[in-house]
Parts: sequence; C-alpha cells; structure tokens
Amino acid sequence: MKSGTNWGYDEQGAIWEETVKRPFVFSNFQKKILQSYLIIIVGGLVLFYTLVAVMVRESSLKTAERNQISMCIKVSQQLESFMVEMRNVGFQVMMNSRLIQDFGTFSDDKANDNYYGDHIVDHINAVSALADINGIQRIATRISVFNRYGDYVSSGVMPQSKAYADNVLRSHMDLDEIISRLVLNDGHIYVEGPHPDYWNSKVGYEMISLYCPLGNKIQDDMYGIIEIQQDFQKLVKTLLPGLDQDMAVLLFDSSGRCIFNSMESICPPEYYDFYYSQASKNPDSRYGFCRIKAGNRAQEQYLSAGISETSGWMAVMVRNKSSIVNVIQDIQKVIIMAIFVFMVLSAYMAYRISLKMTRPINDMIVSAQSISWSNLDMKTLEGNDENEIMALNNTFKETLKRLSKSMQLELGARLNALQSQMNPHFLYNTLSVISASADQQEKVERMCSRLSDMLRYSTVYEEESNSTLEDEVRHTENYLELMKDRYEENLIYNIEEAGELERVKVPRVILQPIVENCFKHGFGENGFPWIIHVAVTASHGHWRIHVRNNGRPFQERDLTELNEKVEGFLKGEQKKISGIGLTNTIIRLRLLYEEQVEYEIYTGNDGYTYVVLKGNYK
Repeated sequence: MKSGTNWGYDEQGAIWEETVKRPFVFSNFQKKILQSYLIIIVGGLVLFYTLVAVMVRESSLKTAERNQISMCIKVSQQLESFMVEMRNVGFQVMMNSRLIQDFGTFSDDKANDNYYGDHIVDHINAVSALADINGIQRIATRISVFNRYGDYVSSGVMPQSKAYADNVLRSHMDLDEIISRLVLNDGHIYVEGPHPDYWNSKVGYEMISLYCPLGNKIQDDMYGIIEIQQDFQKLVKTLLPGLDQDMAVLLFDSSGRCIFNSMESICPPEYYDFYYSQASKNPDSRYGFCRIKAGNRAQEQYLSAGISETSGWMAVMVRNKSSIVNVIQDIQKVIIMAIFVFMVLSAYMAYRISLKMTRPINDMIVSAQSISWSNLDMKTLEGNDENEIMALNNTFKETLKRLSKSMQLELGARLNALQSQMNPHFLYNTLSVISASADQQEKVERMCSRLSDMLRYSTVYEEESNSTLEDEVRHTENYLELMKDRYEENLIYNIEEAGELERVKVPRVILQPIVENCFKHGFGENGFPWIIHVAVTASHGHWRIHVRNNGRPFQERDLTELNEKVEGFLKGEQKKISGIGLTNTIIRLRLLYEEQVEYEIYTGNDGYTYVVLKGNYK
C-alpha cells in the first residue's frame, strides 16, 4: 500500500489535511510491456522446443540405429572369433602326424573295433597329443577323433564309459551325414549345435560341435573325423555382456534354425522364420539393418544381422522402437524442464526490464501522491536519460514550485498565529516577576528595560528569516535575567554559545519557551537552587540546542501527548496548541524545516531533564 495525502480548506478557511492509503496499481503500461515480452519469449521457446524435439528425435533414432549396427558387428565378430578359435584347434588336430598315422592304419585294416581300447600306450600318446593341442587353458571342452570302424580317442571331458562311447559311435552318430556335409562344404568344416552331450549324459552340458576331416584326405573314405566340442553357455556368456537390456539376440544356424533367443518377449518363437528371412535379404553383405513389423504386430522394430563366415551362423539383434522412443521422451522431459526453468527466469527478467522502464512513471505517481500543503517538494527521478518521462517530471516540479510560492503566504500566516499564541502567556509570567519586585525601583527599571526588549523582539511580525539563533540566545538571556532578578540566589543558570549562530535562520521565540517550560512544569515541586544550563552551537551545516535543568523529570505520558499533538497538527488535525511552549516551538520548527528537524526529550542518569533540538542549515 502507498500513502497519499488529501488536503484543502474548510469553511472557516483553515487548511485541512488527511493521509489516505492508496493500493499499488500494477501499471497498464507495464502490463503491456510485460505481455509483449512474454509473448515473444513463449513463442520463441515453443518454436525452439519444436525444432529441438524434431532434431532430438531424428538424431536419437539415427544414433540408436548406428549403435545397434555397431553392437551387431561386435556380436558377429565375437561369434566369428569363437568359431575361429574352435576351427584352429581342429586344424591343429587335422595336421597331427601321429593321429594321421594311427587312423591311416585303422582305415587300411578296417577292423570293426576300437584299437585304442587294447593298446594302452598308443592311447596315452594320442590323448597326450590332443591335450597338448588343447593347451593348459583347455580351449575346447572336448576334442574327439573317431572313424566309421569304431576307433575313438578323446581329450577333455571324458566320455561316460568305454561301452557308452562305443554305443554312441554305432547307434547315435550319423557318420555318413557328417562326412557328406564335410565333403560338400567348401571349407570342409561343419558346425552343429547346440545339442545334448551324447558322449557323457551325466555332465548335462549343451554342446556346440565343429567337425573337420583328419589329414588332407577329403573323400568318403577319409582317415577320420575330428570333433571339437564347446559348452554352448560359454558362447552365450561371450555374446551377451555389454548389450542393452532392451535388445534381443537371436542365433540361427546355417540351416536357418533358431538355436538361441535371449528375450522371447521381444521376439516370439512364432516369428523366427520371419526374422530369419528379413535378416537374409542381403546375402552379399556380411551385416545388415532394416525396420520391420512382425506379423500383425503394430509395434515397429529395428533389426540388424551379422554372419559368421566360419560357421555360417547368423547373429540377429532386434529392438523395439518404443524403447528408443521412451529414451527420447525422457530426453524431451529434461528439455521441457530446462525450458520451463528458462521461461521462469526469462519471465522474471522481462518483469525486471518492464519495471525498469516503468519505474520512473511509478515513482512520479508515488511522489505526486505524497504531496501535501506541508510538503510541496517532488522527488527527483533517478537517472540521467533525457526522455519524455523526465521532461514530464521536470514540468510537474516547476508547477509545484509555483504552487509552493503561493502557499508561503498561508504558511507565514500560520507561523505568525502560532507565535502570537505565545505572547500573552509570556507577558503574564513576566509581569508577575515585576510585580513581586515593586519595592526595588532600580531593579524594576532594569527589568522593565529587559521586558521592553523582549516584547519588541517577540511582537515583530516580519518574515521568519529575519531571526537567527544568535537573536534567540539574546532574547533567552533577557528572560533568564528577569528570572534571576526574581529568584536571586535560588536560580543558577549559564548559557554557552559557539559557532556560526548568526547564519542559522529560525522562527522567532523558539528557545525562550523551552527555558520558560522549566519554570512552569519542572521547578514547581523541587527545592532550591534551580539549575538551568543552555548550550547552542552551529558548525559544518548542523545546529543544536541543548537545554538541561534539575526540575521534575519529564513524564512518559507528557512525552506521548507532546508527540501526538505535534504529529496531529502537522497532519492537519485541529488540535489546540496555545499555552504549551515546547510543543509550539517544535511545531514551528517542523513547519519551517519539515523532517530535517529532530527533537529528543529524556531524563539522564544524573537526574536532570534534557531537551535537545537539532537540524541542518545552509
């Protein structure tokens, strides 16, 4: 709420004035400026968000596509590396001279039993050769070499038993199918799996088997078949780490059969053929990427594929587009939050800018609302810019100056009226002193001379600027001499004066009423002697009146009443002021100097009552 003042003249011609509370009104001009800024800011941010959202969406989709292709290449290379490692072991076994020699002999004899079962030393040497090839780290889970005549040797996880191995060779191994595939395959390698470990059912492994011929004889009557077996879970653990959790990995063997699916929720089994056909669309490329919709599913998916050249197996990676969109939406939420914060900050900055632009107008309105008959000055606007607002303020100030001059006559009349209220009271007290000294002619003459000087000073109704603090000190000194003539040794006083008292312009008769107040209200109940000390100083633009007496302490209710009368009178309240010298003096100083005059009334620790008035002068 802002304070303002209404004032005017009543029916008797007296000035009345009242303070009113005016609510602060948000300027329409400021509203329009703020609305314009906000429209521009919001429009710009909406456009910015639209462009950024489109760019982020397209960029994120392309990034997801590149990442999926990159991960597919990585998985395919790991698959190929896994198969190459098995193939290299098989090639080392293929070229082992001891095994070639042994199985060459078995092929010529064509005996239908396991040679190594009856020849322990040769069996140990053959197993040792396979173990050396497999190494300490056991690259393969099992290495086996066998032929169609029942000869068999193995290293690694041992067969369940000799009889069990013989039974596998005769009943479960389709040797003709394996040989046929090896002959037809250009690389003379055939990979099968995963399948149960048919050499040892107790182990419970799922195995991958890589077959290759022994020696360089690639015919139907080849020396023997090498089988390099590896735990299928080892391959899975090689491929899956480092992949996104929302990405499914499918493995297809060379015949197109799906042998592994990491997430059936993304790739249901009924769509395996569809995924394989989509992944095989570009047979000339080792890697591929496409966007698909499986069957009647409305959800779009991203598919990438890579082939292991060694095994002919295919790694297919599938990802739902919705998972990418969810990531994009999270990014967009962050962008929206950042834009919201920026919008709030921008709105605040727009408010500050509009406030800065309209502050001079608001300040001028507030300044104009504070104008009263006792305050016709208008605050100067801050800033050095010469603009229309400053010109309006200067014009208004000139108008107030002219109004102020016209009000000086009314103010002078009020000051003179207040001064005239004091004279009867002072005259009555002084005559009482002279009456008490009637039997002393010389003393009466001296007192009458001083009274004459005092009456002449206090009854001249000229402009207040004709009186100075120095004049006030002389006037007060006459008064105290009169009191001294009456009370003699019962009154002790002294006056100290210092500085440029002649330069300080004050209303007439302001100091003497303060001193007179000591006799009227302070000394009545106190015993003699009565002590009054007056100090008046003026220097460096500041003046000060200090009156101290040992009379009755100033009561709190008296001080409250004085403050209420001073403030009420200055606000235009019709309060009776006559007969109260101290109140009269403060009001007259405040009317002349406005808020630049301060007063203080208190009782010190020494028991004396202090009245202090101070202000500034030019």
